[in-house]
Amino acid sequence: MSLRKANSAPLTDSFSLNFTFPYMMYTYLEDGRNMMTVDFLVPTIPKVYYAVQVEEGGAVLSIGCHVPAFFTSRGGRELAVEDSSNFSSNHHKATAFDVLAEQIQKKHEPKEDTLAMQIVGLKYPMKGAPMRIKLPFKVEEDSLNWDYLAFPNEDDNMEKDLDGHAQVYIVITVDLRTATRP
Repeated sequence: MSLRKANSAPLTDSFSLNFTFPYMMYTYLEDGRNMMTVDFLVPTIPKVYYAVQVEEGGAVLSIGCHVPAFFTSRGGRELAVEDSSNFSSNHHKATAFDVLAEQIQKKHEPKEDTLAMQIVGLKYPMKGAPMRIKLPFKVEEDSLNWDYLAFPNEDDNMEKDLDGHAQVYIVITVDLRTATRP
């Protein structure tokens, strides 16, 4: 089976705002209690765009992410592809993009002005379904502790492949404690 077939989702919609992140989950003992850390490799966007929470009575960890507004912004898209595409010169392509972008924005138009929207400055808080991970043991919901860590790229070949653009890796690390006391 090819990698593409194994990882491809059925094509049912014209857009998705769902993120899936690579992660590593490891368990260990600390002071006689089972502990767990989950590290996610995520896009380089501000911490405030992310939401991490424990659900289902401590059995599931979820991580969600707001989609940056440039993704559905024609102006942002034109800037991103100005040298490599005929985006703005192909009126049919640009119109199709505008129609879809408007559908996405209408679907994700806020019902109310939330604090998170004010902090991030999101006109449309575009957020797909969160990624959910079943945990190997139940954790205390109030034990959730997460951090946003930036690591510099030390791979010269990657910077060369990115046409000289700087690359920073972001890892969200989540620490959890078992719900069972010794």
